[in-house]
Amino acid sequence: MSTNTKTLIINIKRELKRQGINYQDLAYQLNIAESTVKKMFAKGNFSLDRLDQICDALGVELLDMVENVNDEVTRISKLTVQQENALLSDFTLLLVAYAAINFWSLEDILYRYKLERNDVIARLKILEGFGILEVRSNQRIRPLISNNFQWLPDGPLSAFFREHFIPAFFDHDFKEPGSLRVIRYGDLTDQSKVKLDRKCMELVDLYDTLTYQDRHFRPGDRERKSTTMVVAYRTWTIGPWTGIRKG
Repeated sequence: MSTNTKTLIINIKRELKRQGINYQDLAYQLNIAESTVKKMFAKGNFSLDRLDQICDALGVELLDMVENVNDEVTRISKLTVQQENALLSDFTLLLVAYAAINFWSLEDILYRYKLERNDVIARLKILEGFGILEVRSNQRIRPLISNNFQWLPDGPLSAFFREHFIPAFFDHDFKEPGSLRVIRYGDLTDQSKVKLDRKCMELVDLYDTLTYQDRHFRPGDRERKSTTMVVAYRTWTIGPWTGIRKG
């Protein structure tokens, strides 16, 4: 098995893991035996037709899997303070950044928002300079962020979201389909908080997995909609109670 073939298989396995698909699931989608799938990966014996079928099952393009063989991509996990300030100074740039890292195409952005093509392309070039995406020659957008990408914890965007986003997000009755708000209030030991922390992170991982799996559905309130999840807990006492607390 050549080095390139080994790297290609590694890329496909990485994509399988990222989407939470095991060999049994893949075998079902390909309508073949699980043992056949295992042999293919063990021996690296894939026909082009079979590779196409696997990529279709994963919702990825064969070109991306092949390109990654000879193209080591640096994926970033955060921006600089200056870059976050640049996003806040231009809300269209922030919008295009959101769309791009959530696997919107250029046509998707133009379909959903009243923006000029050249303005969007110009901002994609700025974001390409930030290192969070690559614009291909056919104007196809390729996100270059890592799985654990996030805004700087104490950075400009986090501060903006705390001040403007959180109040607006919770100013809602959460009664419409596809929305949920659950509030619990009680006492927990430190040991229980460790368990709760683990379960919350599992929920975050599930959200990340689902958003990635759904990336090939059409965005812009067509087949997938902008959906925000907030997971938070902390030691806290309701305000009026603190005034009558001893010590």
